[in-house]
Amino acid sequence: MSQGNLVKMPYSEVTATLELLDRLGVTPEDFTVLRKAASWQQTVTAAVLAGDPFLLGLLALEIPMKKAGITPKGLMTLMTHDEDAVLKMQNASYPPIPEFKTWRTVKLGMGPKSLPDFRDAFRRFNCKIDSFAEDLLYGPNFVVSSEKMEIELVVISVAELGFKDGATRADIYKRALELGLELCPCEVGPQLRLQYLDQPCREWLMIGAESIVNLDNDFGVFGIECFHGDGSRWLHGHRDEPDKVWHADNHWVFVQRKS
Repeated sequence: MSQGNLVKMPYSEVTATLELLDRLGVTPEDFTVLRKAASWQQTVTAAVLAGDPFLLGLLALEIPMKKAGITPKGLMTLMTHDEDAVLKMQNASYPPIPEFKTWRTVKLGMGPKSLPDFRDAFRRFNCKIDSFAEDLLYGPNFVVSSEKMEIELVVISVAELGFKDGATRADIYKRALELGLELCPCEVGPQLRLQYLDQPCREWLMIGAESIVNLDNDFGVFGIECFHGDGSRWLHGHRDEPDKVWHADNHWVFVQRKS
């Protein structure tokens, strides 16, 4: 039915509509309030009654409504009586995106281009590489940037992403992307190892990047560590384990979102 044709509704449909509104808890007083309401309130109420999927989905979010301290009292009451309640519900559903401080920059597309190149560079800078990390550097989808560039990196813990009890890598990545961060190019792992020579002892950072596949068709990602025993600086390869839950204290590296 097109807008403006409600007055042409058959009486039976008018009665059925009123019965539906009555079941929803809408009262004649609500209509009085709606007629006097601000235009934004009337627009939102009309969208809800028209079945707008976004607004109905928003109203269906029970947990965010509870967080906002809202007890549903009927759609008409909420949307026409309390603008602050609507804003609280919106904020609870869509928490503000935090600002992430750039941790450091890393240079890509310069220096080593292949596994032998990286091996030589690691020897020169007294860095070590485990066997699975070497396998990943041989992988067909490990690529080095053809252009010289610098990218800004962010370090964030699993807990800071909202997972106090830990999370899988897929959930970690999903949340990071929702917050506007980006996955690292695979080259970040070995380049960061070479450029982050002052890494504190006992620090272990995972590189948030797409999985790299080696020649045996095993998937994995890089991590960098400064070993607590002798202070040696390592590039590690970590096998892709979809069900593995990363601890809340684990820290991941992502690319800073573009301003």
